[in-house]
Amino acid sequence: MKFTDPLNLLDYLLKEHPTNLIEGLESLESISDDIFHETKQLILAHNKNLQKTQFHQSISHSTELLSENIKIEDLIGKHISHFTLEALLGSGGMGVVYLAKRNDGKFEQTVAIKVIYPTITALHGPQNLTREAQYLALLNHPNIAGVLDAGECEFGMYMVMEYIEGTTLLSYCDEENLNTKQRLSLFCKVCDAVSYAHQNRVIHADLKPSNILVNKQGEPKLVDFGVARTISNDQADLIVNEYIKALSQEYASPEQLAGQALTTQSDVFSLGKVLASTIKESSSELLGIIKHASSAQATRYATALELNTDIKRYLSAEPISFNTHYLYRCKKFIQRNPLITSLGISLIIACALFTNALWQKNIHLNQERETTEYVADFLINVFESADPAAYDGHEISAQDLLLGAKQRLSNENDLLQSQPKVALYLAKALSGVGEYASALELLALSNNNSLDIEKALIKAQIYIQKSEIESAQQVLYSIQKKPLSPKRRVQYFSSLADILFYSDQYEQALAKLQTAEQLAIEHQLYTAVIALKNKRTAIFQEQGKLVEQLAEAQLAVQFSEQHFVKNSAEYLNALFTLQSAYSANENFDAAKVLLEDIYKVQVKVYPKDHPTLALTLNEMGNNFSRLGEYDKAIPLHKQAIAMVEGRYGKKHIDYAYGYSYLGNAYGYQKRFEEAINAYNESLESNTLMYGKVHTSTLTSARNLGLAYSEMGNQIKAKEILNETLQQTLTLYPEISYRSALVQTALARTLIELQEWQPAKVHLEHAAEGFRQSLGEDSIRYTRTIERLNLANEKLASGLM
Repeated sequence: MKFTDPLNLLDYLLKEHPTNLIEGLESLESISDDIFHETKQLILAHNKNLQKTQFHQSISHSTELLSENIKIEDLIGKHISHFTLEALLGSGGMGVVYLAKRNDGKFEQTVAIKVIYPTITALHGPQNLTREAQYLALLNHPNIAGVLDAGECEFGMYMVMEYIEGTTLLSYCDEENLNTKQRLSLFCKVCDAVSYAHQNRVIHADLKPSNILVNKQGEPKLVDFGVARTISNDQADLIVNEYIKALSQEYASPEQLAGQALTTQSDVFSLGKVLASTIKESSSELLGIIKHASSAQATRYATALELNTDIKRYLSAEPISFNTHYLYRCKKFIQRNPLITSLGISLIIACALFTNALWQKNIHLNQERETTEYVADFLINVFESADPAAYDGHEISAQDLLLGAKQRLSNENDLLQSQPKVALYLAKALSGVGEYASALELLALSNNNSLDIEKALIKAQIYIQKSEIESAQQVLYSIQKKPLSPKRRVQYFSSLADILFYSDQYEQALAKLQTAEQLAIEHQLYTAVIALKNKRTAIFQEQGKLVEQLAEAQLAVQFSEQHFVKNSAEYLNALFTLQSAYSANENFDAAKVLLEDIYKVQVKVYPKDHPTLALTLNEMGNNFSRLGEYDKAIPLHKQAIAMVEGRYGKKHIDYAYGYSYLGNAYGYQKRFEEAINAYNESLESNTLMYGKVHTSTLTSARNLGLAYSEMGNQIKAKEILNETLQQTLTLYPEISYRSALVQTALARTLIELQEWQPAKVHLEHAAEGFRQSLGEDSIRYTRTIERLNLANEKLASGLM
C-alpha cells in the first residue's frame, strides 16, 4: 500500500493498528524516510494530546474529517473560483497544493491553490484562516510568495497563491553546485524577506528549507508564510501548535516546542537551523553565527536583520557583531586590506594603526555627541529667549526664530569655532525657509577646514535655489578631486544633475542622476534613491516624456514598498511623485485617489499647519481644477495658503505655489481679475525669497503676463512679458528652454496686437530652444511651429 503524506498514513494506522500506532508504523515497508519520520512525530503529538478533548475528537475519533483530508488529494479537473485545478504540486502539513489556471477567459494566469485539510480548518477555525490570508496578502516583497485570494468552496478552505516554478532551497544549491558565498548571498535574501515580514507584524513560525523555493531566475521565495502567526493561548491554537511542531520539530525554536507565545526571535532560531542545513563548509565564524542564531532566547539575535547584517559582514570580511575580541578584529582588518599584508607591513604595525583608527573614531563619536547636545541646548535657549514683545505683538514665525539663532551664534564667535557643525545645521534650516543670504553668511563665519566638503555641498544647493548656476558650478568644482564618502558622492552627483537641469541639459542631468542612484543603491542609501527617482520624473515631465515619467514614478513606488513601511516619508514622497505623473498624463481620477490616500496618512503624522499638508492640499486643488471642479479646488488652495502664511508668512515656497495654483483655478474660469491678484501674490512671495531675477520669480511673472493677455489687456501683457524676457536672458541663453517659454508667451500677445515681425523673431528663437531641449516631437515645439507658420503667412500676405 502506498502512502503519499503523513496524514494518510496516520489515518490508516488509526484504523488498522489503533492500540499500538508505533508498532504498526514500523511493520510497514517501502515508506520514505521523510514520511516515516513525520508520521512518527504526528503519533507522538497524538499521544501527548490524547487527553485534550478537541485534539482527541479531531484526530483520534473524527475519521470523517480524516476521510475528507484524503478526498482533497484527488481534485484534478475540479474548479475553485475562476480557476481549474490541473496538477498536484505537493502536500504538506496544512493541506494540498495544486497547479491551477484561470478559466474565465479574461486573461491567462497560472497560480498555486492550497486547499486546507478539513482537520486544520476544524482546529484553527475558518475565520482565523481567512483573517490570516487577508493579512498575508498585504505583504509585498520580491522574496515572499504572494497570497492573491482566499475563501471557502465545496472542498473546504483554500488560498490562491503566486505560482513559483522552481525547486527547494537545498535542492537548488546542490543542483547549481553553489559555493558557500553564493549560498550565503541567497540566504541573505531570505533573511531580508523575513525581516520585512516582521516589520509588518507577521511571524512565519514554520521556516524550513522545504518552505523556501528558488525560482528559475535564482530568486528565493518564502511559501507557507504565517502558518502559526495567530497562535494564542486558547486550547485550539495550542493543539495546532503541537501539530505544526510535529511536522517541523527539527527547525522549531525551544519556546515554540514548549508551547510558549511566539515572537520574531522564533523565526530567527529557525533561520539559524536553515543556515546550518544550507552551507556545507563551515568556518568558525559561520558556526558562531549559527550558534548565536540558534541559542537560548536571551542570547539569540534580537531580529532577522541583525542575523542578516552579520552574514553580510562575514561576506565582506568585516567583524561580526558578537565577537569583540581585539585580535579577531585586527585579523578581519587585514583580510579586508590584503595590500597592506602584501607590502610586508607587520601585524604589530597593523594593530597599532587599527588602534589609532579606533581611537580617532571614538574621538569623532564623542565630538558628534557633544555637537548634538550643544545643538539641542542652543535651540532650546533660542526658543526660550524668543520674546513676543520684540515682534510688536505679531506671531513669531519660523524665520524669526532661525534668524534670531543665527544672530546669536554670530555674536558668540568662540562657540561658533568650537562647534562648527552648529553653523552647518542652522545654515541648512535657514536655506529651507528661503533665508539664503543669511545661510551663506553663516557658512562664511565657520573657518573649520574639516567641514569644507559639507559646506560646499550646502552652498551649491543654495546657489542652485537662487538660480546662480555658475556659482554653484564653481563650488562643486572646488571639491571635485577631494575624497568623498558614498553619501557625499551621491549629494555631489545630485547637485551636478540640478545644475545641468537648470541649464536645460536634460540628458546629461539624467546620466548624473543614474550615477548617483547606482551609488546610493550600492551603499544602501535608500532614502536618497527615492529622492533621485523623483528628480528623474521631474526631468521627464519637463521634456514632455510623459510615458517615461509615469514609468519612473511607478518604479519609485515599487522601490519604496520594498525598503520602507507604508506610512514612511519616503513611501509618501514616492506616492506624491506618482500622482504628479498621473496628473501630467491627464489621469486625474487616479491622481485624486492617491492624493486622498496620502493626505489621510499625513494628517496623522504632521501638525495641522505643516507645509507638507499645504503642498498636498494645493495638489488636490490643482487636480480638481483640471477636472473642472472649481468649487472644490479654490477652498483647498485658500486653506493651504492660510496654513503656510500662519507659520511662515509670505516668504515660503508653498505660499507662492498656493497662489500660483489659485491663479490657475481662477484663470480656468475666466475670472481674470482674481487670477491676476493671485499671480501678483505669487510674484511678491517669490521676489521676497529669491529676488527679481530667479527662475521661480520669472515663472510667476510669465503667468501674470499671460493672465493679462487672456483678459484682453495686451498692452499690459506686452510690458510685463518684455521685462520678464529681459530678466530671463540674464540667466539663460536666448536659445534655451527657459527663454523659449517666455518668448512663446510674448509672441502670443504680439500676435493679438498683429505685430507679426517681432512675433516671428521670438517664435523662431523659441522653436529652436524647444527643438534643442525637447526634440521635434514635443508638443511645445509643434505648437510653436504652428504659430510661426501663421506669422509667416500674415507677413507674406502683407508684402504682396
